[in-house]
Amino acid sequence: MACKTLTTSETPITYANLLDLIEAIIAATEAILAQEPEGVHDLRTGKLKIGTMNQYYTTWDFANSLIRDLSMTWFSLLRTFEDPKFSLDQCCALVERFDYATSNFLRYSGFPEMGGFAANLSKHLPNASSRDEAVEAVRAFLKYLNILTAWSFHYFPWNIGCASAGSPWASPWSQSSRPGKTQSSPATFSGRCPSRS
Repeated sequence: MACKTLTTSETPITYANLLDLIEAIIAATEAILAQEPEGVHDLRTGKLKIGTMNQYYTTWDFANSLIRDLSMTWFSLLRTFEDPKFSLDQCCALVERFDYATSNFLRYSGFPEMGGFAANLSKHLPNASSRDEAVEAVRAFLKYLNILTAWSFHYFPWNIGCASAGSPWASPWSQSSRPGKTQSSPATFSGRCPSRS
């Protein structure tokens, strides 16, 4: 069973202050360490009601890429928050410029909890009691994003590009059209497209 998160139509939870938000992010991270997040599960199984023409792969592809991109963005933001050459105001301005479009798309794409955390960070980081508190909040959110990224990467169908590469095997879940050739099962697929001969 996947961890419960907000649905795309639910309003994100608002936190009273940065310390409450940090606690919530840490708790959410603990919850998804060993159990697939609901957003990842719903996205990969087609249960999320977004996409085009009754297919969900492109939404999954975009979301998978953007989860990774968002975690890399927040890694750079963490380094900026840790760097005394940047004021807290400058760091918060960078969050406003670099986070919203990606976190908002991901919120819509089945990750409302993550989107809520991002919105609350934007709201509360400028009021951090210290630089250390701001760094702690950004570090907690980055850890949460990295766990989401790991889950998303774990389940993503990386072999799907084999069809684009011209492989007659296309993916381990489709039937081979090549006489005399057998296909790997999903459990034994190496992750590499078979060579074209």
